[in-house]
Amino acid sequence: LGSPAAGAVTMADVDVFGQMRPEHVLERISQAIPHQLGRAHLPLAQYMPELAGHLGGATVELGTTYYRWPRAGERLVLRSALSDATPKTCRLTHWLLDPATGQAWADTEMLIVNFDLNARAAVALSPEVFAVLAAGITRKAD
Repeated sequence: LGSPAAGAVTMADVDVFGQMRPEHVLERISQAIPHQLGRAHLPLAQYMPELAGHLGGATVELGTTYYRWPRAGERLVLRSALSDATPKTCRLTHWLLDPATGQAWADTEMLIVNFDLNARAAVALSPEVFAVLAAGITRKAD
């Protein structure tokens, strides 16, 4: 499965009723983001060498919907997609799923501002880099 979000719910993840606590759902999603949606595919070195190695993101908006509460021993897998983008922002959608049924345990949508980690400031991607990013957008079905 290869992601920190994947695996079984442990006894340490659950509340007194045996259901996974909300903070552990969010923890699984946040730990897996670098593995799911790395920015290595962006041509920063060619078009924006000043950002190569220090482009990051800052989450400015977060919304989570819980559908079912996994219990100890049940399994999880994370699927993520870039669902929208502007030169300065990205919207990421993450689904925490039951791998046996494909049904969602929860989903999270995040609005992330592109961030220069050295300057500690928001930055816009160049048109060339943004075109590569925008090509990876997965839109929800209407």
